[in-house]
Order: sequence, then C-alpha cells, then structure tokens
Amino acid sequence: MTERTKETYLEVFLEFLEIFVHQVVYLREIYPTSIFVKKKKYRTPVMMSEHPWVNEYIERTLTSLLEYIKSPGPHITCIYIVLFSGGILQEKYVVEIDLQSILTSVSMEDEFWIKLELSFLSCLQRLSQVVQSSLKDLPEDIEWWLEVETTESGLLKLTKSLDWGIASSRSTTPSTNGILVPIISIDTPITFNLLIETYNL
Repeated sequence: MTERTKETYLEVFLEFLEIFVHQVVYLREIYPTSIFVKKKKYRTPVMMSEHPWVNEYIERTLTSLLEYIKSPGPHITCIYIVLFSGGILQEKYVVEIDLQSILTSVSMEDEFWIKLELSFLSCLQRLSQVVQSSLKDLPEDIEWWLEVETTESGLLKLTKSLDWGIASSRSTTPSTNGILVPIISIDTPITFNLLIETYNL
C-alpha cells in the first residue's frame, strides 16, 4: 500500500467522523438550527454547521487526531463525543474503532468504496433513528467536546498539539451508571461500533 493510499483511507474515515459529529450536535439541538445547512454526503442529505467557531474546533481536533493516527505506533480504541450540563454528564457518543482495520491495506476498487459509503450512510441513518426514538430531550445549557481513549505515550503525542488534554474525572463516569444504547456495528470493509452511553435518566 502506498503512503498516499493509506493517507486517503484515513482521511475518508476522519471525514465520516466529522460528519458524524455535526449530526450529533444538530440532532441533540446543542446550537440553533439556523447555523446548520443541508448538504449532500454519501448520497443523502446531512446537516452541517456553518458557524466558524464550531467548525474550527471540530476541524482542528480531528486534524490533530489524523496526524496522531499517521504517526508511528498510534493506539486508539475509542473516540467520544461528550455532552455535559450543569455538572452532570448527559450522554457519550462512542466510536469504538479497530485501528488496525483502518491501517490495513485496502482495495482501491469501486466496490470497496461503494461498500464503505453504504456503511457510513447506514451509520448516519441509524444515528438519526436512535436519537429520535430512544433519547430524552437535553437541557438547554449543554457543553460538549471530543475525547479519545489512548495510551500514556499516545497522550504525550496528542497533548503536544495543544488541541488535547487529559480528560477530567467529570467526563469519565463509569459506564455502569448509564444505559448503553447501540447504534450500529460495522465489520466490513472496516471495523467500528457506534453506541451511546446515556445518563439523561
């Protein structure tokens, strides 16, 4: 696999992650709907923020995450979107990834990219269904941020970018205190799981 092929593959996954983050903050009504516009991704409409501060945060953190994954010996098991309000953890959107499947050589045939696009499309559709059918409304004063689960050496690499820091204990409530709501599990052409830990009981 050429370096360019590997880089493109990582970028495609991070682009999906970016779209996923936008959908979460839209569906959970963290910001006014007026800052979102409808765009077409994976042959389906999605809602994307146009607010420069929101977009800068998402782009900056995901770009530094891409650079970390491309570095020697990256280790990430989960990426989280954390929703917090009034001193209480409300929800965590969990992306469990098999990093090796993302870094493994992949086919550049059209069939592979079609399967990948369909997988991403299924994820976004299931996210919308689960949020609308299974989750309660959130308080109005929601804070949110991105977190990753990595090793101590990975933490040192990430914190050098100034875009990441050590997660506070307030966002690491044990999973036993919440309810797990599965979204979808994808095992081909890459492997990752999406689920929600909700504490909004």
